[in-house]
Amino acid sequence: KRIGGLIAPVLHASLPDGSLHLDIIPKYAEILVKNEVTGVFVCGTAGEGTSLTMSERMLVLEAWCSCSRGRFQVISHIGTNCLEDAKELARHAETVGASAIGQM
Repeated sequence: KRIGGLIAPVLHASLPDGSLHLDIIPKYAEILVKNEVTGVFVCGTAGEGTSLTMSERMLVLEAWCSCSRGRFQVISHIGTNCLEDAKELARHAETVGASAIGQM
């Protein structure tokens, strides 16, 4: 399926202690849906993917995929300095139902 429309480069949210604030993602998603955003690029263009651990990146992607429910496409950034990590992120993206992957 071709990706098109308005793709938002979403940011992950952190709590004051630096841990992920995953509970905010569904609210963020609703705002994007109401504004007719057709897709999200997770852990990508803001450079934040490389500042998160592999497990954190996976958790953020899982949260976005679970709240998309077919209302918008989810593109997972898999870029990393380690080829094996990139392959693992790509497999994970497929497993959790991401629409596509991207690497910069």
